[in-house]
Amino acid sequence: SGRGVRDFTFNMTQVNEVCMKYYEVEPRPNWFPVQFGGYQINTNVSEVTNVIFSNGLRDPWHGGGFLRQQRPSCPVFIMPNGAHHVDLRAANPADTPDITAVRNQEEAIIRKWIDEASQ
Repeated sequence: SGRGVRDFTFNMTQVNEVCMKYYEVEPRPNWFPVQFGGYQINTNVSEVTNVIFSNGLRDPWHGGGFLRQQRPSCPVFIMPNGAHHVDLRAANPADTPDITAVRNQEEAIIRKWIDEASQ
């Protein structure tokens, strides 16, 4: 960083060496976009299904998320008062109605997917 507190230099050679040493695998940084279509994952170009994209607008990363639903099997939820992963945490009395509603919808969708897969 500008203050010298952290070094954000990324060295793929070093990452490869560490992964090989500890896990005996070499990372494939381009595998996800090749396998699943990258940012086309939420379109009909991709064969991915049963993925929920949730975005909290208080999360500074939400701009890189999927904010529009393009296929029924990959629902998109927007929580105006949500932050990063808030819908994946346990319910809290401080949760706003939008967070509670999204969490309930996600649970219903996941239960439906499980039921469908069990048949």
